Amino acid sequence: MCRLCVDSLFIDPLEDPVLKSYSKCLSAGILTVWRRVLVQRAGIHQTPQESNSLSYFKELWVFWCLLSRGYTRLGRLFVEPQVLPITRKNRKQIAFSLHFFIHGESTVCTSIDARQVSTVYRLDKCHISAAQIGLKNVKVILAPYGMEGKLTGVGYKYNDPHMARFLNNWHMFYLHPHGRANWKINSKMSSVVEVLIGGARMKYPASYVFVTEEDH
Repeated sequence: MCRLCVDSLFIDPLEDPVLKSYSKCLSAGILTVWRRVLVQRAGIHQTPQESNSLSYFKELWVFWCLLSRGYTRLGRLFVEPQVLPITRKNRKQIAFSLHFFIHGESTVCTSIDARQVSTVYRLDKCHISAAQIGLKNVKVILAPYGMEGKLTGVGYKYNDPHMARFLNNWHMFYLHPHGRANWKINSKMSSVVEVLIGGARMKYPASYVFVTEEDH
């Protein structure tokens, strides 16, 4: 797909034809991926190599399989967040990253980098309460890119029409964690929280906000 691009023209990402097609595929349960293709000087898009497409397919299968089983992506690592309260004594867990590559002409291989990290918890009401009363700076990690931030203590419920639309727009491009579709509606927990990132305040889906053992 190719379209005319003008530097001074602003196009809403939700109306971009590529991203719009991507979101429709996700909604239909179709494994899909999109990527930016570099343009040659002549203005003709480079054609991706067929061998690379094979690795994309395998990566998609593993990625969606992990998400459907409760794992989340934090940067390059996948981890299974824990839910408070937790009673086990071991405060460490295993996180891993996957790298796919082509061996020979068409054999897709993967290397796994597994490491021990501090336990990652899903955001809980106690974290928001601590931020509200200023008890401490609650540091958080944001999925899927692993950005660091701080809670401000401000939260929003799903019954707010603006927040419902905000979450729906998010889920067009990154599916809601498996098995938690009713959580944002029925729970007393905020569905959207305000986080501070590099001095800027922004709203973020609570289901993509996590706390580590050191900051718990």
